[in-house]
Amino acid sequence: MEHPLEFEKKMLQVHKPNRVNPAALESVEGIRITPEWKIVYPAASDIVLVNGAKDLQDYFQVSMNVDLALETAEESGEKTIFITTDNSLQPRSFRIQVSDRIVITGVDPRYTAQGGYALEDILNMNEAPVISPRDETKQMRFSMRTINGGMHDEHYPDAHLQQIAHAGM
Repeated sequence: MEHPLEFEKKMLQVHKPNRVNPAALESVEGIRITPEWKIVYPAASDIVLVNGAKDLQDYFQVSMNVDLALETAEESGEKTIFITTDNSLQPRSFRIQVSDRIVITGVDPRYTAQGGYALEDILNMNEAPVISPRDETKQMRFSMRTINGGMHDEHYPDAHLQQIAHAGM
């Protein structure tokens, strides 16, 4: 039987550890993200985009067992995950482009972060740090939601807020 409030420990674990399936590494076709890759974002990025980059770095380390360096640059080269914004995108949207690099672009930093969470979802489904080439734009259905924290006494620890953001809220 679970102890009272034991569920909070699960809720505060943002990225599930060791999600890599060794068989999937060999069977899933696509671009493999290895430690030679980097996560890159523009130097003038705001705190939301920087936190999105740090979250993605944590995801790769915890869930995919791949340590990726964080760097700032205005554009990306091969073997980079470049996260940036482009206000010419449709409202509430982000774009993921995968070739010899991955570019995640959001209409604003919040939607860029949502693009990062979408990348995490794809890799979780693949059970490996492997993704097929693509160029897709997604638009979120909702622009604002009111949420209840789900923790006792309306407590909102940072990890819980990260979980809420990963859920698209």
